[in-house]
Amino acid sequence: MMKKKSILAIGLTAALLFGLTGEAEAFGWGDIAGKAADKAIGSVFGSSAKKKPVKQSQPKSEKQKKSEREAEKYGVKRIESPDGTNPTAFEGTLDPWPPDELSARPDWFDNRTQSWIMTNARLVAEYESMIQWRAYAKQNGLGTIEPDEIRYTELMDEIHVRVRAIERYCDAAEYGDYQSMQSRASMGDYQRAVASNIDPLRDYDLELSIPANTLPGYHPERN
Repeated sequence: MMKKKSILAIGLTAALLFGLTGEAEAFGWGDIAGKAADKAIGSVFGSSAKKKPVKQSQPKSEKQKKSEREAEKYGVKRIESPDGTNPTAFEGTLDPWPPDELSARPDWFDNRTQSWIMTNARLVAEYESMIQWRAYAKQNGLGTIEPDEIRYTELMDEIHVRVRAIERYCDAAEYGDYQSMQSRASMGDYQRAVASNIDPLRDYDLELSIPANTLPGYHPERN
């Protein structure tokens, strides 16, 4: 049986909240106060709390199915990672070159491995692969269009972003600006840069003014 104090507490709570509900209706807040009363009473008894329904997975759209088919066709691994701080695309494999046919390149582009999930070694290798493809395309008169131009640019830009992020942290460390060091180390571009071995970035003007092993969050074992 419930203790008298518990019953009394429930009665007072209900009376107070129902009283508030009546006053709230005068201001047009009746629904809000009523819900608050229901929730408070339910939490006391421990029996009226509603369980959240389990979210059912949505069926894949035709666009998603097509994208997956194209990814399989081009041999591209589509692994998601929001910010690249735990890289999922490593050095061992590379995306295929853009197709010779101009009409096939948009699908190739849609199924590329995103640059922010790449290790530094993979990023540099993909960029250098695109340089080779551009030479091949020029030699064979294939022409270039937006998808392959964007791919080349985004890889180059991501390399430069990572280099700058590391150098800015090093500058702050060299001057002993600890607040700036902390701020720099928390940024996504810095975290992507140090999430894997930075040696591949040294060929792209990366200059360290502090030892690499003092970089916060550095993972030299990833390639």
